[in-house]
Amino acid sequence: MKQPRARFVSRNPLVEFWFRVQEFLRTRRAFAKSEGLDAREYELLLMLKAFAGRKLVNVSLIAESLFVHHHVAAGMVKDLAERGLIAAQRNQRDRRSLSLRLTRQGESLLERVVERSVEHLASEGPGIISSLGKILGQAHRNLASAR
Repeated sequence: MKQPRARFVSRNPLVEFWFRVQEFLRTRRAFAKSEGLDAREYELLLMLKAFAGRKLVNVSLIAESLFVHHHVAAGMVKDLAERGLIAAQRNQRDRRSLSLRLTRQGESLLERVVERSVEHLASEGPGIISSLGKILGQAHRNLASAR
């Protein structure tokens, strides 16, 4: 995995951290794309995995969690359901609402992407932690000098 460009490293801890996080996210999106998912579809599948223990996961919750409009989330849900990656059932209490969950196929696809992500995190993680440590160290020094 590529290391951050030298011009971003150690110049400004916040910029370095931001850059490393963006590289991390870009890599995850590339992994998702290699499995046929765009970035938001991947994030939607992650949200469904995270919300697996909840009784009701609907389009509104997904839209809110992904910071997208309801109609955007509804379109994504429709596309992923047509591809067999998620299942949508009418809610028994409110027939207008859908209850969403990952299918086995969706679980399997997400697992492949996450597995690759974890493998690469071993090389990316130390840099992310180091840059975060610089920010926290600087904040701690600023607080100490203000006292």
